[in-house]
Amino acid sequence: MDILEENYGSYLEHLFLNIGNIIKRNTSVCYFDCTNYYFEAEDEDDEYHEDVQK
Repeated sequence: MDILEENYGSYLEHLFLNIGNIIKRNTSVCYFDCTNYYFEAEDEDDEYHEDVQK
């Protein structure tokens, strides 16, 4: 796994450059997956915090 990690960028570049030999790619519009994007905060924001009553 260390070898894979050390060469991760090279693998991605190789795949990106050579995938065109298999399928045609239309890069006029590109989409980015941001579903795992999140924020963390050390302190709560009291202004927007509401207690939930059971």
